[in-house]
Amino acid sequence: MDEPRVTYRTIDDGRIAIVSLNRPRYRNALSLQTMQELDNAFQEAARDPEVRVAILRGEGPAFSAGHDLGSPDVANRGETENRTRAMYERTWDLDIDHYLRFRSLPIPTIAAVHGHC
Repeated sequence: MDEPRVTYRTIDDGRIAIVSLNRPRYRNALSLQTMQELDNAFQEAARDPEVRVAILRGEGPAFSAGHDLGSPDVANRGETENRTRAMYERTWDLDIDHYLRFRSLPIPTIAAVHGHC
């Protein structure tokens, strides 16, 4: 079974949600699967009446390299020959919905940025 690309936990008696990008080998690049898991984690935080704030962080030496242009997640989808075009198509077709939901969360969100981003 694959490791989760995003982890979720709460601290401080459930009042703080910690959402972690968990792909340090790929500098936490955002593949479609990662974006879906990130969306699920933020929605879990939003549904929990105890959570007052969400903190987004990245495991490893970098917060996030941005869109995934070359990891096995992308290669397995057959995008290696035309990664840039596929990335933009995916952004407009799928990712924009995720971004709009992130912006509409009913709780404050803090990005704990470090390293490359």
